[in-house]
Amino acid sequence: MTKELSNKVINIKPSGIRKFFDLVNEMGDVISLGVGEPDFDTPWHVRDEGIYSLEKGKTFYTANSGLKELRNEISNYIKRKQGLEYNPKNEIVVTVGGSEAIDIGLRTIISKNDEVIIPEPSYVSYYPCAVLANAKPIIINLKGEKLNLNLHEFDELKELEIYDGAVVFKHDKDDKFTGGNYFCMIAKIKDGDEVIIKTANLEVKKKFVLDPNLKGTIARLGLSDFNGYNYEVARISKA
Repeated sequence: MTKELSNKVINIKPSGIRKFFDLVNEMGDVISLGVGEPDFDTPWHVRDEGIYSLEKGKTFYTANSGLKELRNEISNYIKRKQGLEYNPKNEIVVTVGGSEAIDIGLRTIISKNDEVIIPEPSYVSYYPCAVLANAKPIIINLKGEKLNLNLHEFDELKELEIYDGAVVFKHDKDDKFTGGNYFCMIAKIKDGDEVIIKTANLEVKKKFVLDPNLKGTIARLGLSDFNGYNYEVARISKA
């Protein structure tokens, strides 16, 4: 049977989480924390809604992006909880789980042989999803006890053959361009640099301000003539 599978699939290792899950299921009096699901049954009011939908014949295909009513509710929830606005018509898609969303997202934006930076330890699906999308995974080993946010710890980033840009979070609260230490390493800039930020929709010149309290690889771009919030991929170069 193996010979009928692609080399790509054959070389992907089985999930360690799933191995642990199968092992725990054969044991008694053990609560498994492996797959991140609760140890109680789905609440009755949720099950009732599922049963009601079946009784009403709601068993057919939906739109590819999911039920319109559900996307509207997701949009409302994100706005209420996080203050972010996403259009349910073209900026929200419903999947059956997080792994499926990661897989769809990668296949949508990645071209063959694009390089994908994966910090480890990380979620086990990142690597196989990148491989299945025909990307080249670049593993950054973040050893917790030895982690040092100095550039020499990330020298391998300089070897990337492809750099598609950094993600910036646009907002209208101020007019600053700020980011944390990780963003500096990804974008190859430092505190005080004058940079040019180019996206599909704008081109601006800003002075970069380092904020050590900001985590991750996303920067904040304040725009006085911008209304709302939005994420966008940007090319960043020194002015």
